[in-house]
Amino acid sequence: MLLRDAGHKRPTHLGAYPLEALATDASIIAIESARAPQVVEAPPASDSTRQTMAAPATLRDAVNHHIALLQASATGDIAPDQAPVPTDLARRSVELKGAAYYLDADHAGICELPEPIWLRSTKPNVAPDQVPQHTHALVILCAHPRAVEPDNAAFGWVNNAQDSIAQLKCAEIAIALAGHVRALGFNARAHTVLDKGLDMQRAAVLAGIAQRADVTQPDAISSPFLGTKVELGVVSFDYPVAVDLPLAANAKISALRYWLGVGGAMSGRERNRRARRPSHLSRYPMEQVTRVAQPTTAIFEDEIPRVPLRANFFSRARHGDLGKKAQREVARFASKHPLTHGMMPLINILKDEQDGPVAAIAQAGFTDAAANTKAIKTLAHLLGADLAGICRVPDYAWYSHLADGEPLEPYHKNAVVMLIDQGYDTMEGASGDDWISGCQSMRGYLRGAEMAGIMAEFLRGQGVSARPQTNSDSHVLQIPLVLLAGLGELSRIGELVLNPFVGPRFKSVVLTTDLPLVPDQPIDFGLQYFCGNCLKCARECPVSA
Repeated sequence: MLLRDAGHKRPTHLGAYPLEALATDASIIAIESARAPQVVEAPPASDSTRQTMAAPATLRDAVNHHIALLQASATGDIAPDQAPVPTDLARRSVELKGAAYYLDADHAGICELPEPIWLRSTKPNVAPDQVPQHTHALVILCAHPRAVEPDNAAFGWVNNAQDSIAQLKCAEIAIALAGHVRALGFNARAHTVLDKGLDMQRAAVLAGIAQRADVTQPDAISSPFLGTKVELGVVSFDYPVAVDLPLAANAKISALRYWLGVGGAMSGRERNRRARRPSHLSRYPMEQVTRVAQPTTAIFEDEIPRVPLRANFFSRARHGDLGKKAQREVARFASKHPLTHGMMPLINILKDEQDGPVAAIAQAGFTDAAANTKAIKTLAHLLGADLAGICRVPDYAWYSHLADGEPLEPYHKNAVVMLIDQGYDTMEGASGDDWISGCQSMRGYLRGAEMAGIMAEFLRGQGVSARPQTNSDSHVLQIPLVLLAGLGELSRIGELVLNPFVGPRFKSVVLTTDLPLVPDQPIDFGLQYFCGNCLKCARECPVSA
């Protein structure tokens, strides 16, 4: 989450940037409301058709394909009964904006929707896909990912795709939150770059998260903190909430206060530190951790049997092996909270797209293993991974059989292992089996499926075989790969690898591929010595496990 490094006392709904410290101007509401409606050549598409794309030629193609896939859930069924939502409109806004920041929006704000904000069509007798009964909107802003160094092979991959990467993030957040609002029993629709029914730039100004960069250009907006390289997503709804005021035209913050992190927000100093760090390195200094030839847990590789997918505990629960209660609960554990309910359709859509064609002719420029390794880690971080490592895939890490009993033969030699930090603040409030835990898990799984899916499509388009291995459909055991990729040590928890910086609070996703790569070495940060002497988990375990 973006708030991982913010002051722990900073409310989540304020975000990582101190928008609340900027001057506002209520008179801008009337100015924006009086602007003429935007006219479009054709009405916005009301529903996106999912298509199986042939291997894409560029990273931009792969990202845009994923936006189109998610777009299928921009609208949907509304819960028949309204949830017991707060009566306090300000509290409703706090919860909605908090959810947007929970999903990693850079800015989030709320506005009322004046009638001229809805798009108009130039075609006679064709009405745009308007939903004028929607009275309010949550507006999400995401910045373009950071620049890549010219000597990094990823520079050519992402040079024309940075806007699309930010648009994907906006679409993911907006579509998930539209599903959340519908699960509360209210009508909601997501508006994205591919499917919008309203003027998103005007909504951003009204919601107090952007300013007009150039009054003569209706699409030109700017964030006081992020500049003009930003993208938008909007959720419109009929859910009454408190609104934010527009930013004043000259709103700005003291450079010193911003540098020091006013109000517990992300400091300018921290932003500069991240920008200076080489793009292939994570923001955690894993390069400073001691590397060793073998993992600190002994592995007798030739003695480890391969196991079928049917043997994992989620599969066993679904089949009733663990009792009727576990069988019932495993089907609803993730979706029993409205916020998670909004993410589940997106995860399911991406599951259907994990396999795809490989271009018949391999493109040049993918034979240098060292260059590939640097570039693929950069791409992972730009798409949202907090940590990334490389390892070979040993035979024992492949499941022996798929869920339907079909035998599985190993088919890729390398793995790109990526971790998504679940966030200190959120996980401190979770017990491990509550809605917070389930929701944070699905957030990580959704982001991971997007990242690995895009990377796999891009590589297949270059003639390199690749497949995302996600929580929904993985052909590999991920724990040994996290260990072998040098992203942690095996802990006394047994089924979990601990990372020296994020501990156990991560979700993993794996990309298996035949792309030539240089494996990372395992690490030793002293966990085995510590666990051998601490033993608190053994003393405190309520069942003496």
